Amino acid sequence: MSRASPSFTEIPPPYSAWLTLSNDPDNTTPSAWRELHEVIWEDLEIPFADSVFLRSFNDALPDQVSVESMPECATEHPVDTLHTWGDYTNSKAVAFSRDELPECARLMESVGLRPRIWVDHSYSLGNLLHRSDLGGQSEIVDASGHHYENVVYSLDHIVDAGIRYVWDGDLCGCSLPVDGPLKRMTYFRDRQGSRRGRVLGVIDRLCGSQLRRLQWALFDYDESLMTVPHRRRFADGREMHCFRRFGSWQLADISGFGELLSTQQLDRLVEDGGVRILYTHLGKRRADLMAAPRHIPEPTLRALEALATRHRSGQIMISSTSRLLDYLVLRRSARLSNELVDFRADGLRFETLAPSDLAGQVFGLRGVSARASVVCESEPIAHELEEMRPGQLLLRL
Repeated sequence: MSRASPSFTEIPPPYSAWLTLSNDPDNTTPSAWRELHEVIWEDLEIPFADSVFLRSFNDALPDQVSVESMPECATEHPVDTLHTWGDYTNSKAVAFSRDELPECARLMESVGLRPRIWVDHSYSLGNLLHRSDLGGQSEIVDASGHHYENVVYSLDHIVDAGIRYVWDGDLCGCSLPVDGPLKRMTYFRDRQGSRRGRVLGVIDRLCGSQLRRLQWALFDYDESLMTVPHRRRFADGREMHCFRRFGSWQLADISGFGELLSTQQLDRLVEDGGVRILYTHLGKRRADLMAAPRHIPEPTLRALEALATRHRSGQIMISSTSRLLDYLVLRRSARLSNELVDFRADGLRFETLAPSDLAGQVFGLRGVSARASVVCESEPIAHELEEMRPGQLLLRL
């Protein structure tokens, strides 16, 4: 029998798929935040990480939670994401500019916040990718060739804060594979509907290359964006790792969250494998449910309980989004042989790599000896290797 080539499993065993939360804090009141905290992080102990606004000046949402108004929102359960520097939309008094950044840095320091992820907010001018890209442009050049300082540019401060991952501004309706990009027809099936997907499949088989390229253009498929994470260079020359979120604009509230976690969706996640980074607004209720006595609707609560059970049973891996993205970057930049697992810096998320950067990560291995050496930048590191089944190991760091 030939020996399997050394490789990582897609998802660490025993799990079949990986799920994380990418929550935007829009509309979250203190009472809603407390209920969400108690149910998700305390009662069910689901190991998600959250997102915060540092400041909020939104006149339409005067009670919206931010680090400035409610510091515990950044400390009482894990937070790995900034939803921009704050909510400056719908504000008559304050507009975002670079002058806000020193206070934002002070707020992060006051609560010990070290985010790894940036997510654009609504129509904010300082966004990097979603509806605006001005946040990544250090200057503006008009049609006559005049150069102006861009007062909403902040990508230099984003990078200096330690952020290395950025939402790419779009959504996907299916799981993303760990190895390579999402297949074209899977993307078409989920974005356009199953019947449209079958028609596109026939076109894909029958049409010549020119028509096929037209088909792909019409249905907005770009293979380079369908790998998680993927690199992007911004106008100021900086590079970041980008990721796409799972969900839909219509389901991005606490009721829709329950639908994204339905039995049908979780069964499909397990069947497809891969990863889903769930997009939602946990603090937002549908308008017709604003008078309900509890923030979390009963169907969503039942869905969260079922998710917690699947996680505890070893079916669905759950973690912070930053841990998932780090796992994918580390996995991609590592080198394997039968006798060696060699973790290396990728040069972007990890400019250098230390054992502390690997602490807590878990990897599945095939075709690697149970006596293999494990190193970080050629230096041996503490680890555990466990045989899960013949030919498959679990590596804990």
